[in-house]
Amino acid sequence: MFGVLDWITPVAAPMMAVVLIAILNLATGHFIESKARQAVVALFGQYVSPKLVQRMAREPAPHPMESQNKRLTILFADIRGFTRIAESMDPQVLREYLNTFLARMTEVIHQHQGTVDKYMGDAIMAFWGAPVDDLEQEDHAVVAAIAMQDAAEELSRDFARRGLPRWSSASASTPAPPASGTWAPSCGVPTPPLAMP
Repeated sequence: MFGVLDWITPVAAPMMAVVLIAILNLATGHFIESKARQAVVALFGQYVSPKLVQRMAREPAPHPMESQNKRLTILFADIRGFTRIAESMDPQVLREYLNTFLARMTEVIHQHQGTVDKYMGDAIMAFWGAPVDDLEQEDHAVVAAIAMQDAAEELSRDFARRGLPRWSSASASTPAPPASGTWAPSCGVPTPPLAMP
C-alpha cells in the first residue's frame, strides 16, 4: 500500500502544478482579451457611434485595425462667423458654447452611422464607409448634414433665449477617394481637393 503512495505523491505535485498553470493561463488570456475589447471600445467610442463600436467588439474579424483603401463620404461642418462670435464672448461661456455645438453635432453624426474624424476649432470632420462598410454612405451623410442643420438651428434658438449670439452652421459632404476629400462651401462652389492625413 505504501508503494503506491510513494509513486503517486511525487507525480501529484507536478500534475497539480500543470493544472494550476493551465487554469491561470486561461484566466489571464480571458482577462487580456477582455481588456483588449474594452480598449477598442474606449478608443473608438469617442469617434464612432456606440452601436458600431459594440458591433466591432463582437465581430472583430471583418474590421481589421490596419490601414485599408476604401471609398468614403466626407462631411465638414462649422459655425458661420465663429471668429466674430468668439471675439465678443467670455472664454468660459465660449467654451460651453463650442462644446455644446460639437457634442450635439457628434450625436447627430453617430445617429446616422458616421465616424467623427477630428475637431478643428469650431469645425467637425466626419466620414462614412469606415471602419464599418456602409453601402448607403452618401445618403447617410446627406441625411446627417440636414439633421445637423436642424440641430444647429435648435441650439441657436436655445442660446438666443439665454442672451447669447445666434449661429448658423455650414456643412458639406461628398464621396471621396480614400486618400483625399473635396470640400464644397455652402455657396456650392467646389474648391480643390483637400489632402487627408
